[in-house]
Amino acid sequence: MSRKIKYSYDLKLSIVKAFIDDHQPARVIANQSGVPLRMLYRWIFLYRHLGAQGLESKQNGPYSPMPNV
Repeated sequence: MSRKIKYSYDLKLSIVKAFIDDHQPARVIANQSGVPLRMLYRWIFLYRHLGAQGLESKQNGPYSPMPNV
């Protein structure tokens, strides 16, 4: 199983701003930054609907090995 790559808030914001402010094509940005195109579109959606706050990492709770019943 592969691990999720965590991207910093600053990286997400700079990539989204390159798309919105600089009008760079999403595919070019994704290729240059190594971010999957689908993830880039998700960040753009979040930014447009929630602002910069939507790009902040969500803090998950502690891992529990026992399932909730």
